[in-house]
Amino acid sequence: MSTQLRAVKNALLKSFEKTNALNNNIRHHKNILLGETVMALRDTIYMEFIGGGSKKFYEMTDLGNGKWRARWGRIGTAGQSMDYSMTKWYEKESEKTGKGYQIKRTVPNRGMPSSAPKPSPSSPAPAAIPQPNVPVKKDPEHEKRLQMVYDAIKNSKKNADSFDLNLLNSIRRNFAKTGILKQDDMVALNTIFKKYK
Repeated sequence: MSTQLRAVKNALLKSFEKTNALNNNIRHHKNILLGETVMALRDTIYMEFIGGGSKKFYEMTDLGNGKWRARWGRIGTAGQSMDYSMTKWYEKESEKTGKGYQIKRTVPNRGMPSSAPKPSPSSPAPAAIPQPNVPVKKDPEHEKRLQMVYDAIKNSKKNADSFDLNLLNSIRRNFAKTGILKQDDMVALNTIFKKYK
């Protein structure tokens, strides 16, 4: 093969590789925007319910194999756990927040599913997660608005679609971290509220 043909062949291969990488990147971001499954794991969510003599926690961890682990119990204990299908993630999160559980923190799950640790059946339950040192001061007006949207969906005769629930839960997690709602969050909440009121 002549050097000219080799140069053309190499240029075409490099162009193809760049196009392929770009298409994969576009596909990945499109999947994220559409709420479709991508390989990254969801953040671990830790919630607490304190009231009426109860001091309970509920933790949700993506296992990376199409399942997630719920761990719950009395605060300060290891609790008990059960695995669920990923299809139940948002339903269970909404159920718990609807019952009054407060999201205390989320922990990024930086691993990929193939590297997710598989607990051995004989390993002891993990210790309870310690309380955060500094609680986030939440804006009461923002908290009311967020609860108002949850109540609208809960009391609506329409079935909430998964996109709205995903968005709402994402806004709630960010609110739990920062204590305020951003302008974009307020606009999204108003849109969801109008849809279900």
